[in-house]
Amino acid sequence: MVSEVLPSPNVAESAKLYEIDSRVLLRAYRRSEEMGLSVIGVFHSHTHSEAYPSPTDVAQAPDPTWHYVLVSLRDVPSVIRSFHVTEGVVDEEQISIQPLGPKSGPLKARASRRGTRLVMSTWLVRNQPNRKR
Repeated sequence: MVSEVLPSPNVAESAKLYEIDSRVLLRAYRRSEEMGLSVIGVFHSHTHSEAYPSPTDVAQAPDPTWHYVLVSLRDVPSVIRSFHVTEGVVDEEQISIQPLGPKSGPLKARASRRGTRLVMSTWLVRNQPNRKR
């Protein structure tokens, strides 16, 4: 279960590529160590294509244990899917999206075709003991 997310701007400033701010990555690892959490993956949006890893996503996938969550904003409602990428092989995994608490209400994804800076890359962190690397 994901217990925290850390947002990052897309430092590539591109609608076709994403690059996570290295300072956010460092902050994610430091925070996870301080809190006894683990960094378990990343998510970002595909504004005009399906929620499936692009060749760039596959090439940039650094950890086969991570969850790569993609949000497609091409259709309404938005589509959210998750994958593992191991040595260039993409495997989809089932996900369940639920509100965090009784007052949080339903989870909704909103999109606007006017701007492509919709969902930036974000590190996913879960509550579990740190894994050895």
